Amino acid sequence: MSGHTRILALVNLASVERRTGRPEAALPLYEEALALVRQTQDPPALGLTLCFTSGLYEDLGRYTEAEGLLAGVPTFGIGRIEVEVSTRLGRIALRRGEHARAHELYHTVVEVAGSWGDLAHVAMGLEGKGKALAGMRQDHMRGGRRPVRGGAAVGGRGRERPRRGDPRRADRLTAARADQSEEGRASSSSG
Repeated sequence: MSGHTRILALVNLASVERRTGRPEAALPLYEEALALVRQTQDPPALGLTLCFTSGLYEDLGRYTEAEGLLAGVPTFGIGRIEVEVSTRLGRIALRRGEHARAHELYHTVVEVAGSWGDLAHVAMGLEGKGKALAGMRQDHMRGGRRPVRGGAAVGGRGRERPRRGDPRRADRLTAARADQSEEGRASSSSG
């Protein structure tokens, strides 16, 4: 069996083990494939094997190892590979709660995949950006910062508007109406 055939067989077997819920059985297969592919000096095969292996590490919650493998993926300026790596890194960033980083990575996915019309990956990137923005909003809320329309955040600067149901809102509305009534009475008595 040639080196490439063995690598392909190992990756396929590992993928079956992973998808059938046996990641512990998949790991040695991916690692053997990785060792073989490094010997062959085949960059595309290396990139593919690194991506598959990083996915397993991600499933196992071993994010640092997954990121380390993805850092070694040769992209050669090929958008498809860049999209795959950015998508995987974005997913890891989301799982770690690194929402701003995830947003940047998914933005890359949308731009690069959109440049050649890959709508499936554009949609995936937009979904990731949405999750990242939701996480960023929660981060701001937990940190005492309040999101403002338009996406900016205010942290104690300026005047906060009371939300619906807040008694301060009712007090301000009552005061504003009283001011309008007084202005109306003043203008009708002077005219």
